[in-house]
Formats: sequence, structure tokens, C-alpha cells
Amino acid sequence: MSIVRHPVTWVYAVLLVIGVIGLVPLLIAAFEGSPAGFLLGVVLWTLFTVLAWWAIRRFSRTRPRPRLATLAAFAWGAIIATGLGRWATGGVGDIAGAVIPDEGWAGAIAAGVSEEPLKLLGVFALSLFAATRMRSALDFVYYGAFVGLGFMVVESLLYAAQGAQTGDSPMTIVVEYVILRGILAALWSHPTFTALAAIGLAVLVRSGASAVRRWLAFLGMLVLAMALHALFDSPVLESNMMVAFFAKGAIVLAVFLAFYLPLRRRAAREAAPLSEETPEPASASS
Repeated sequence: MSIVRHPVTWVYAVLLVIGVIGLVPLLIAAFEGSPAGFLLGVVLWTLFTVLAWWAIRRFSRTRPRPRLATLAAFAWGAIIATGLGRWATGGVGDIAGAVIPDEGWAGAIAAGVSEEPLKLLGVFALSLFAATRMRSALDFVYYGAFVGLGFMVVESLLYAAQGAQTGDSPMTIVVEYVILRGILAALWSHPTFTALAAIGLAVLVRSGASAVRRWLAFLGMLVLAMALHALFDSPVLESNMMVAFFAKGAIVLAVFLAFYLPLRRRAAREAAPLSEETPEPASASS
């Protein structure tokens, strides 16, 4: 079946339109609040996207992956997940706020619970296409990272523009957001959360284990990603923001690497040349 005729393509297109409907008003409000700050943010976050895009593809060169599928993953995070998240996070936030008295924790939990499933749906949608070549857990990690990157960039752009509206030096605020939420948080932000959850999704849809084990692995990794997201956004160690930023970030990164590095080593062993495993037969003497 061609990509155009695939039902998921049409679902993707509809969700893309809905995402645009949810996202455009936020972008317009951000621009009207601080046109210069918004435009500077667009430029800086575009540059960050180019560098992050190159870094992820460079680091994931175990085998080639389609550029169009990579772009679709990024667009899901940037437009669909961000646009739908406008309503999802608000709804979950109202529920969390009614149950959890602490506003900081309520917001953190609402973000993790609402945003991680939305982003992971994009990875699942891509896994339904044979053209994406998603056969191993590392493939799911790759596309999860790009979904997360798209979400991270657009969300951070909106936050930076909102911050520029209230500060005395909007340009400085925008640059600070790029440094803090982009450069410094690159290893423990949305790309990491989504890539981690995608490992569980890979087990669910590609593993030969029993259904119970596959679902437990999937739900466990999704809950873990949501919990780490909530922890990073939480008011823990709020008395010292920089200590909190790096301490919580280190926890997120350590958990991700604990799952990712074994997958990487396993893929390296499987990709080793056959000649390293089987000695060549001795040549016949004349």
C-alpha cells in the first residue's frame, strides 16, 4: 500500500490541521506580545534545530533512515503534539489541580501525563509504515528523539516569547531561554523523555515476548517517562534553581542511558562483520 493511500496518512493529515488550529493562536499572541523577541526566537531556535537535527542523525548512523519519515516525526512533535497539548494539558491540569493542593506539582504532573502519550502516539503512527524501517528499539529511539525535538523547540519558542513580553530586556530573555532550555537541557528534555518511552513501544510492537510482558514493558516505560518529566518540571530543590536543573537533569539522563547503552551495544554486536565471528577457511595448498 502506498503512503498516500495508507489510512494513517489521512489521520496524520487531519491531526496536523487540528494541531495548526490549536497552535496558530498561540504563535500570533506570542508575536503580538513581543514581535522582536518572537522573531529572534524563531531565528535562534531554527539554528538550534539544525544543530540538534544533525547531532541526532550523526549519532544514530547505525543504518540510514528515511528523511521524510524523520521530518514527519519532527512535525508531529512540533505541530500535532504541541497543538493538541494546548487542550490536553489544560484539561489534565484542571483535574490535577483539584486533587493536588501544590500548584507546582499539579502543573508538573499534568504536563507529564498529557504530553508524553501525545508524543508517543507519533512514534506509534510512524511504526505502522513499512517505509520508516522501524525494526529495532534503536529505530524507535531515533524517531522518538525527533518527535521530542519538535515539541521542545516549539514549546520553548512560545515560552521565550511569553517571557520576552514581561521582561525589561526581551532579547536577553530569548537568548537565555535558548541557552537554558536548548543548549543546556538538550540531553534531558523532551527528546530524552520521548525516546525513553519509545523503547517500551518497541517492545510492545516488535518483541516476540508474551502479550502480558509486552504490555507491562510498554506501560512501565511510558509511566517512567511521565514520572521523569514530572520530576524535572516539579518544584523539587526550587530554593536553588541551577542545582535543581542539573541534579534533576542528571537523573533523567542517567535513567535514559541505563536503557539506551545496552541497546546500542547489542546493535553493535549484531552489526559486526561475519568475518569477525567465523574464521576464513584455510586456502588449499597447490
